[in-house]
Amino acid sequence: MNRIAGFLYRIFYWTYERGSWQWDLCCLGFLLVIFLTPRDFLESYARNPLSPDQIRRLFIASFTDLF
Repeated sequence: MNRIAGFLYRIFYWTYERGSWQWDLCCLGFLLVIFLTPRDFLESYARNPLSPDQIRRLFIASFTDLF
């Protein structure tokens, strides 16, 4: 268990020497996560249901209320 904790500590705090095989393995893992993550997972689910014209009208109305 101590060995696993040490491994996770080194990865989290990135303590491996640059150019070592552990460094290369960490970089490869990060690149795989970046490039293999599905686009649907990264999309925002809080989409605006308003059309651009409705947004424009609300924006203009908010400024006309100020004056």
